[in-house]
Amino acid sequence: MLSVLFVTAALGYGIGGSEKALIDLLNNINTEKYDITVLSLNPAPPKRFSSDKIKIIYGYDPYLRMITPFRSVLKDLKDYTREEIKAKLKVAFITRIKKKSTSGDLWDLESPFIESFNKRFDLAIGYGLGVATFFASDKVSAMRKILWMDSDLNASGLDLEYCKKYYVSADAVAVVDKSHIKQMESIYPEIEGKVFEIRNIIPVDEIKRKAAEKISFNVNGGVSILSVGRLTKGKNYELALKAAKILKDRGVDFVWNIIGFGPEEKHLKKIINQWGLQSFVNLLGQILNPYPYYAASDLFVHTSIYEGSPLVLEEAMLFNIPIVTTGFASAANVINNGNSGFIVSFDETDLADRLYELIKNKELKNKISDYQSKNPIDYSKNLLELDELILKLMSRKKNPSNS
Repeated sequence: MLSVLFVTAALGYGIGGSEKALIDLLNNINTEKYDITVLSLNPAPPKRFSSDKIKIIYGYDPYLRMITPFRSVLKDLKDYTREEIKAKLKVAFITRIKKKSTSGDLWDLESPFIESFNKRFDLAIGYGLGVATFFASDKVSAMRKILWMDSDLNASGLDLEYCKKYYVSADAVAVVDKSHIKQMESIYPEIEGKVFEIRNIIPVDEIKRKAAEKISFNVNGGVSILSVGRLTKGKNYELALKAAKILKDRGVDFVWNIIGFGPEEKHLKKIINQWGLQSFVNLLGQILNPYPYYAASDLFVHTSIYEGSPLVLEEAMLFNIPIVTTGFASAANVINNGNSGFIVSFDETDLADRLYELIKNKELKNKISDYQSKNPIDYSKNLLELDELILKLMSRKKNPSNS
């Protein structure tokens, strides 16, 4: 049995799409073939993931010790060496005074004082950009290493030159959408041939079962629009609100429910109040089971600027909901434009026009739902792709750089 370590920045329910995708993977991976350990560098959230078949470690103390804010360190200076305090002062200066940093800047300062993980594995997987990649590469001993990208590297804000050494030295790079293969190989020509697509696992039966849960859902006879995702700038919900205002001004009767939480919540609430959208847009916050809302909605909208693989679009299609999404890089690999949904520009009028058309043209709406029903996405090969990649890697000769 192969010993496999997944390193992730955080793990739990209701955090974000990447964490949910990892949980879906862990719930479906073959634990008779792999002895799985998951290291979540940060502590467990309120809704932690647990499994009888997988060892899960929440919070890696040497890492948490070094990322503790400097103001907290001041209370326990005796517990830190002079060099550690110097490093933390530099981190504070970069993040607080310069107000500009990359994960690489901070990792270079903190890494020398973070102990390596004390067990060797056959395979280590750094799941996610940034610290998960850096830790799996620098602090874990394993025969083989896979760096698993859960998002668009170009749009991540990371220093691409800094990240180069990690992706070049990895045995393989896993991406969740085929559009990222070409992207990665264009950024780093040195890794051509070792970037592989492993799509997210979608637990169809579980989602359908959860969708049967009864909810209070009242749209007063109007059209029900749904969006799901964290309230961050990258999800671009201000565009959704601009489109909602246009629909309101056109006299459309609708309710737009947005499920998610995040740092943009206060800003979005302010816009809703300023534009008089209180009766049209609901920020529902964090809902651990959003699937009854999918089942009860007429349209699904996604306004992201970038995505790794748009998990929510694939989930929406399970319910045959007409989808309107912005044209981020991987959108076209999920949505057959004009058939399973529509891909629009990052313009509020374009978005509003397409929604207005679907609301007014029931024949078009039904046509899209019918297409989704007759052309479901095949998820049966997703786990097989991972098994094949692991088998391929483990059959190679040892890479000394990973020891």
